[in-house]
Amino acid sequence: MEATDAVGRRDVETMDSMKEKAKNIAASVEAGAEKTKAAVQEMVEKITARDPAEKVAAEQKMKVKVQRAEDRKWAACERNVNTRRAAEASKADDDRGGEGVNKGAYV
Repeated sequence: MEATDAVGRRDVETMDSMKEKAKNIAASVEAGAEKTKAAVQEMVEKITARDPAEKVAAEQKMKVKVQRAEDRKWAACERNVNTRRAAEASKADDDRGGEGVNKGAYV
């Protein structure tokens, strides 16, 4: 019976890992879209700019937007790792009968 539990636990850990990867991919795609949008906006602002200062400002705005998108992506990836680790820890507690839980006792 323990072998079956171990296989089941591995399956759940694999599923959690796959969920994390999918969420990381989604965060990366979203960041890519934000960066592309920022680049296009920069091009439009540079084309419509009348003086060099406006062009420089457009480039700086694009860089800030790109950095924010990257920061959000990495924050999401970090959250996803922490979520997976918390789920794994919770499942490990369940396998051991739970931390501080008086399993089978009447309350």
